Amino acid sequence: MKPIQLSIQAFGPFAGTERINFQALGVNPLFLINGPTGAGKSTVLDAICFALYGQSTGNEREAVFMRCDLSAPDLDTEVVFDFSLADQVYRIYRRPQQEVAKKVGAGTTLRAPSGSVYRIAAADFVAPFDESQASLLALKGIKEINEWVKTTTGLSAEQFRQVMVLPQGQFRKLLLADSDEREQIFSQLFQTQIFKQIEDRLKSESAQLRSERKSLRDHAEGLLASVHLSDGESLVLQLAELEPRFLAEQAAFQQAEVVAAAAAQAVAQANSLTDKFAQYERLQLEQAELMAQARSMQEQAVRLQQGEAARAIAPYQRTLIDQQDRLLQEQAAQQQLGAQIEQLRTDQTLAQSRFSAAAQDWQQLDAHKAELSAWQAKQQGLQALTEQLAQMQRAQANSAQAVQAVGQITDRQRLLQEQRAQLDALQHEQGRQLQQLPQLKVDLEHCKRQGLLKKQWHDLQTSLSEGQEQLSQDQLLLGQAERAAEQAELSAKQTELAWHQGQAAELARQLNDDQACLVCGSLTHPNPAHLAAGAVLTTKTELDRVRALAGQAQQGVAAVQVRVKQQAFALTQQQQRADELWAEIGAQAEQSIDWFRAQWHSLNQQIQQLLVVQHKQQSELAQIEAGDNERLELDAALSRATLNRDQCVQVEAEYRAAVQQLEQQIPEADREPGRVADQLNRLAQLIAQIDSRYLSSQQALQGVQQQLVSQQSLQADRLSRIATLTTDIEQRQLTWAAQLSQAGFASVALFQAALLEAGPLSALVAELKAYHQRVAELTGRMAQSEGELAQHSRPDLPALAQALEAADAQKKLARQGLSATTSERDSLLRVSKLLQKNQGDLAQVEADYRIYGTLSDVASGQSGNRISLQRFVLGVLLDDVLREASQRLQLMSKGRYILKRKLERSKGNKTSGLELEIEDAYSSATRPANTLSGGESFMAALALALGLSDVVQSYSGGIRLETLFIDEGFGSLDMESLELAVQTLIDLRKTGRTIGVISHVSEMREQMQLRIDIEPSPLGSRIAVVGVL
Repeated sequence: MKPIQLSIQAFGPFAGTERINFQALGVNPLFLINGPTGAGKSTVLDAICFALYGQSTGNEREAVFMRCDLSAPDLDTEVVFDFSLADQVYRIYRRPQQEVAKKVGAGTTLRAPSGSVYRIAAADFVAPFDESQASLLALKGIKEINEWVKTTTGLSAEQFRQVMVLPQGQFRKLLLADSDEREQIFSQLFQTQIFKQIEDRLKSESAQLRSERKSLRDHAEGLLASVHLSDGESLVLQLAELEPRFLAEQAAFQQAEVVAAAAAQAVAQANSLTDKFAQYERLQLEQAELMAQARSMQEQAVRLQQGEAARAIAPYQRTLIDQQDRLLQEQAAQQQLGAQIEQLRTDQTLAQSRFSAAAQDWQQLDAHKAELSAWQAKQQGLQALTEQLAQMQRAQANSAQAVQAVGQITDRQRLLQEQRAQLDALQHEQGRQLQQLPQLKVDLEHCKRQGLLKKQWHDLQTSLSEGQEQLSQDQLLLGQAERAAEQAELSAKQTELAWHQGQAAELARQLNDDQACLVCGSLTHPNPAHLAAGAVLTTKTELDRVRALAGQAQQGVAAVQVRVKQQAFALTQQQQRADELWAEIGAQAEQSIDWFRAQWHSLNQQIQQLLVVQHKQQSELAQIEAGDNERLELDAALSRATLNRDQCVQVEAEYRAAVQQLEQQIPEADREPGRVADQLNRLAQLIAQIDSRYLSSQQALQGVQQQLVSQQSLQADRLSRIATLTTDIEQRQLTWAAQLSQAGFASVALFQAALLEAGPLSALVAELKAYHQRVAELTGRMAQSEGELAQHSRPDLPALAQALEAADAQKKLARQGLSATTSERDSLLRVSKLLQKNQGDLAQVEADYRIYGTLSDVASGQSGNRISLQRFVLGVLLDDVLREASQRLQLMSKGRYILKRKLERSKGNKTSGLELEIEDAYSSATRPANTLSGGESFMAALALALGLSDVVQSYSGGIRLETLFIDEGFGSLDMESLELAVQTLIDLRKTGRTIGVISHVSEMREQMQLRIDIEPSPLGSRIAVVGVL
């Protein structure tokens, strides 16, 4: 992960918004974060850690308390961090919980923490970060953002602080962590969780198998206990004893079932016969009831016959009554119609008199219309006069506007002429100044190129100086390594000689007379080998150790020799490039970078001033061009305005002549307002009234006459219908009397008594029909019942019931005995079957546990040296880390200290395998890492962090630790150790890492040119980047 930009707002001591552009520091920079105590140096790291994890680097300051007290109330506390990781670039926002002003009303409210993450492919990224080109990740809430950061970086907040940030007071934690803590960190860095998953899977399988084994054993015991037995053999014996009894009781139960079924069948047959005798008795009772209803049914039949006869002649009566009602209605209507005819005759006389009066007024209508036409002609003349007056007034206004427009155009032409003269003078002066611009641009480009060459030369000189120092140190180390290798080789030879002598002495000690020597075969041993007095026998292990040390020393010499040759070659190449740059700079090579920078700023300032003049000149040229165009347009406009003015004057004169002519045609009295309109309204109303009265009186007379004729016609028709109805009613009365006599009714009253409605008549018919059906059905059912009972007598039900009860009791006793035996037998058989399956399952579980249990114990570190599978793998990786770290620690400690992994098993039940030790070359002793001093601990922690970074990146798929921040710690080093530590960081920068150091040590300020200075003030701290060209 590499930082790109950090934005801090109202955070810590920073009251406003401060930004750090890490890309401006260069590629893989080594820079110092400098400032006095309390200025906010550590807050920069706090901001990065807070942006990623919502925590500070030391986790000692809660984010909610990180708001700056000097910030404006409306400025939110916020951190924005842009960084690259793998092939992606990310921007992450973080806002802690904070008090904000209420949107409605006074006071504040507590706003919850929030954040968001943007992502864009590194190939598409162009600084600065453009959120519109990036995608917003769908992360809901702080918890999901924290989980995303942990997954993406592969580090938790604690692990990030231990391997990428060495915060103030925390740099010893990684060095002094125990096996469990170091295992957690390394498993994330090297992605070895698969081995932990294997451990957990084996442990889970083993536990599952143990649980299944116990469950199966408990199940078997439970099965036997359920039948009150202790083992499987007892179960087999009890089943064998129970089988004969089960067969005998089963046969007895079957015989009892047969007897009980026969008794039950006899009882059922007797019950059926008894039911039939009872049914025959009920039929006899029903027959007696029907015979009692016979007379009533006969009377109902007579009533039905009379009702049907009355219903047959009823239509004759209804028709006669209907015709009589119609005659009464027609007679009443005839009386009303006679009264209406008399009233219409009166109305006709009145309408005739009104029409005669209206006809006399209508004869004067033509004279009134002639007078109306004369006044209409006067009205048209007045309208024409009014229109001409209005046109004349508009023409007068147009003439005045045209004269004014000509004057305005003339004034604008005179003003444009004066402005053109002023702009021409300015153009001449600006042209003279701009003649210097091309040469100044050439000089600026030349100065910029010379300055860049000078900076390259200066950087090469710095690099050469650093390289010479490093070469001197490496040459010194080479001499030390060669002497150490010679000493190790001599020690190895001496140890090998001592071992051979010891082996010879051991063989000699085992020699016996008359036995052949295993070396030379001699039977005599005149001068056997022996150890010197007080000498200790050298072991093969000691010999191998010394040989290994000699080999390691030779490898160290070879590595330093290669490094010295590479550095010497690189210095030669850099010196050649520096000489080429010096020659290319030429006469100005002696000048400083600040001189070139001042020259560039001076030239650039002059160019910027001339560019302003050039821009002003272009603007003035545009004004001149616009003025010329406007003058041309004004000339054309003046011609048009003059022509328009002349035309308007001529039109005004024509309208004035027309008005005078119209005024001579209309008398002045008739031109008074409203006179003509009043006369026109009076005549129009009079003519309309005469027309209306004539037409309305004529229409009223015609209407009355038409109504009278119509009513007289209706009266004749109605009289004819009355005569016809009278004749028809007399004929129908005769027919009704004949039908009444033929039906057997002596009077209309008897007819009315016999007449039945449709509903009662239908009910009577249904009642008689139902009665006859019941009689016929009952007769058939009695005949059938008598035939079925002819050969039978009533059965003895109590005796049959007693026999059935005895058979059922015997069957119940047999069932109870069989049920108890069957239940016992089924239980034993079920348990036997389940036990067989249980034993098979248990055998399989035992076989699986022998495999998985052993593997689980080995993988989880429960056997042997108590090292788990993952910890064994991490131990190998830790050895690689310590090898890289020890090289740097030896350099920084001047060959004194080496980091080693403790191989001895920890005491008690404590897990081991990842503890660290320090080997002290001065005392040739190994001791715990916590015995180092503060400065020594810092160097060891720094070496361990750098070694960890190297090894993690060397493994494919590992986390790339491309950035390291160090907060303080350098103050505990002496000057020589400080220089060695800085040189180590410079070398590390060359491997593609970004290194940031926080310190207030003045010597650090002198050795590191790139700085981020934190400047405190009463208004809040400010950030300034120093050393960037």
